[in-house]
Amino acid sequence: MFPSVDLMHNRINTEVIIRQCMVSISMGLINNATLHVSFFEYLNRRVSL
Repeated sequence: MFPSVDLMHNRINTEVIIRQCMVSISMGLINNATLHVSFFEYLNRRVSL
C-alpha cells in the first residue's frame, strides 16, 4: 500500500515538474534561447543521476 502511494506521489510531482518545464521552455524561447538550452542540460544531468 505504502509503495503505491509513493509512486502516485512521485508521478504527480513528475507531472507538475513537466508542466513547469513546459512553461519554462516557452518563456525561454521567448526570452533567451541559451537559458532554455542550459535548462535542458541541467534536466538531463538530473535524469542521468
